[in-house]
Amino acid sequence: MDLNAEQQNCLFDRLPNEVLRLIFRQLKFADLLQLSTVCHRWNQVIFHHCNDSILFKPERCDNLCEDRSYKHLDLSVCGFPVPSKAHPEYWFEETMLEKLARCQATSVTMCQHDAHLEQLFRILSHFPRIDSLNWCICSKMQSCTMTHKRFLSMLQNHMPCVRHLSILCNFVNSIDLLMDLAPNLVELHVIVPGRLLCKLCKCNQLGNLQSLKLEVDTCTRLERLKSFRFNEFITFLKSLAKLQKLSLGIDDQALIASIIGSGLDIKELEITKNRECNLGILRGLRNLEVFRTDSQYIHTDKNFQDFFRPMPQVTVVDIDLAVNVDIERLALMFPDLKVLRMRSRLNWWSISRELFIVFSMLHNLEELSLRVGSISNGMLELFELKNLLPKLRKITLADCGVEPPDLTVLGSILRKPTLRKLHIESDRLRRSPVPTSSYIIPGVNPVCEVYPSQVFVGDTFNYLSGMTFAVVGILGHFSKTVLLFFIPQIINFVYSVPQLFRFIPCPRHRLPKYDPGSDLLHCSKTQFRVGDLNLLGRVCFAVFRTLRLIRCEESEDGVVSCNNFTIINFAILLTGPIREDRLNRLLVVFQVVCSLFAFAIRYPLAHYFYDTIN
Repeated sequence: MDLNAEQQNCLFDRLPNEVLRLIFRQLKFADLLQLSTVCHRWNQVIFHHCNDSILFKPERCDNLCEDRSYKHLDLSVCGFPVPSKAHPEYWFEETMLEKLARCQATSVTMCQHDAHLEQLFRILSHFPRIDSLNWCICSKMQSCTMTHKRFLSMLQNHMPCVRHLSILCNFVNSIDLLMDLAPNLVELHVIVPGRLLCKLCKCNQLGNLQSLKLEVDTCTRLERLKSFRFNEFITFLKSLAKLQKLSLGIDDQALIASIIGSGLDIKELEITKNRECNLGILRGLRNLEVFRTDSQYIHTDKNFQDFFRPMPQVTVVDIDLAVNVDIERLALMFPDLKVLRMRSRLNWWSISRELFIVFSMLHNLEELSLRVGSISNGMLELFELKNLLPKLRKITLADCGVEPPDLTVLGSILRKPTLRKLHIESDRLRRSPVPTSSYIIPGVNPVCEVYPSQVFVGDTFNYLSGMTFAVVGILGHFSKTVLLFFIPQIINFVYSVPQLFRFIPCPRHRLPKYDPGSDLLHCSKTQFRVGDLNLLGRVCFAVFRTLRLIRCEESEDGVVSCNNFTIINFAILLTGPIREDRLNRLLVVFQVVCSLFAFAIRYPLAHYFYDTIN
């Protein structure tokens, strides 16, 4: 590497970590990995500030980088040491991974077909700061040197404070491990077969549990299992005094209805593994605020209770996978919704009616996800969105077919003052040969304040807009086409070269001068002595003066005053002093003429300029 380049890289060491963190937030993960090769300093800061979002899945336990973050580990493929009677040093030898992660690791994942008790004990004892454990072992855990009782007795002296546990309990010894970790658990995700559900219900040390995700893996109904006792299961759920979030993955609608009707005091409920879901069963949960389900068919009360007994306490309804739901009944049942997600609803034939229902009945919505098909189906309702839903901050339009006439609707949505995020999900845009053109859709707005201008955008906007068009053109593989539409800008650059390269003095600002008395714009000027210019400056001055591209005035002391070399000043040079609105229209007309010329080159005359025509 070049010495000067290395010195420039080292300058990053002088930047505060907060500044580097702001830089990293604007980059993608792949870019971060590329930046990690720049220098040692970048490598350290990247992993230091991004360790909360990086899951390290090593392929070996030795020869590792010391700068890497070891906060979240996945030990599934690293070849973690396996115990053997022929190697008594198993308990005393530490791998490099264990040494580096001892004081860092707070989350450990192990997903394998089989594992040993010694491996689990080694993980729990060598990583004392573990807060989250994902233990997914399909087969029964075996042991080479200890019995299960000895393992439990040894574990009590080295028990870390695991608060988040995800475990696959296919065998009794896995449930025994769950019981030992139970006192500190705050969040539990357990997958258990139906035959062992009764064993799980006997765990009475989950008093601190706040979130429970229970998935029952069984091919038969639980009621038909001899070992299952419904009363014991309800007693187990009610014993969780601090439980706030419950997720049930049970393929039994009647059992779920009985569980919800038992009067649980929870705020969040999730129902999975069910094809249908009846929202009427939720009335047994008086404190429910958030409801999610992956059911495809959503039903409300058959006796029209949603008209008389609404549930205003529910603020979030996530039915993203539902294809059949009555929007009007849903809005009546949950009148104070803040978040509504239903991106799979088959509603392209009635989108206008459903948008009208949502916009007119759910006034407190802050986030909305909806499948719309073509925007033209609900164009009128979406166009009026700026005057409705006063609290809306985020809207997602799924399965959206964006056509050129729809850009006006999108511009109307973007004018909504409270809106912070507009997300468009479209397979048509994704399959398009130029999908990056969708990046500039948010810049389309039906209102264009031309004159009088209320804000001066400055150089920052010009640089940003230019980079936007350049990136879209390069990534979309139509960079030459984009360049054709910048003919006025290219002319302005060529005309400004003498001043841009300092052959002729260039003032700080080159915009036209405004005369308040006459309300006219005059050319801004630069002053210099011809004798003070270098050879290139004198040549440029002579050529431009001969071609009458500039207007010069020379004083008695040899000081030359001429207009600045910009296309705006040249337009004033041709027309004389002019009002700002007329100058603006003149420049816009020139841009339109150049754009028409670009279209002519790109399409009717393309055979003369392009080798291949698409």
